[in-house]
Parts: sequence; C-alpha cells; structure tokens
Amino acid sequence: MLDGIVRVDGFEVSATGRLTENWNLLAGYTRLESEIVRSNNRAEVGREFANVAPNTFSLWTTYNLPFGVQIGGGASFVDRRYGNTTNTVRVPSYLRYDAAIAWEPEEGPLRGMRFQLNALNLGDARTYETVYSAHTVPGVGRTFVGTVSARF
Repeated sequence: MLDGIVRVDGFEVSATGRLTENWNLLAGYTRLESEIVRSNNRAEVGREFANVAPNTFSLWTTYNLPFGVQIGGGASFVDRRYGNTTNTVRVPSYLRYDAAIAWEPEEGPLRGMRFQLNALNLGDARTYETVYSAHTVPGVGRTFVGTVSARF
C-alpha cells in the first residue's frame, strides 16, 4: 500500500469509423507513464505504480455480409504491469485475439432475433486481469460464448 503521492501522465487516442458501407473499424491506443513521486518507503520513490500498463492497444473490425450475417475480429495488447509499488512483482505483456459471427434474419418468423457466437482469446494466450504483490488473477482462456436476443 502506498503512503505517498503518485503521478500518472498519459494520453488516449481512438478512432471509430466506417471504411465502406459494410466495414466498420474501432481502434484505440493508451500511453500511461506512472511514477511514485513521494513515499515514506524510499524503495518506492521513482518506481511505477502497481497495475498501470504503459501501453495498451485495441483493434476491432466488423463486416456486414448478405442475408443479415456479420463477422468481426480484433486484437488487444496489454503491456507488462507491476503488482507492487517496489516493482519486484511483474506480469508480462500479452496479445489476445477475439472473433465473432452474428446472424440477424432480415425477414421471416425469426425477424427481430439475433444469434451471435463470440470466440474470446482464440490463441489461448496467458492473460492477466490484475496483479498483486502476493497473487495474480488470470484472464480467461479460450472461450466461446453464444447469445440469442430478441426485439419486439
């Protein structure tokens, strides 16, 4: 636990757009520089703050196909992070790939329904939700999630 002052400087930039009538794109990048400026523990001064990834990047794209079908895919990168304020516990960076396919019938008895299958962490990368000084919370492994929704 930090008993002092931390400073985090950085920026975030994102872009969202339609590249064609059927092709959508969402991209984002965040840069954070954290530093423990003052602390009662001298070993913490000048170190990075816990759980702050210096770089994160995400990219997601979807494409609308005929007959109400949509496909999508993307990647997320999270830089290495420290689990404590003395920077002695660290998890490595990772890159995760996701994909999705959805079908929204345009007519017939299923109109207004949406069927979707998401594939998370396709490469089964070792990911980390958060890291602490004594333990790490792992992220999901390769996971498939199906959903059905209705509008009426």
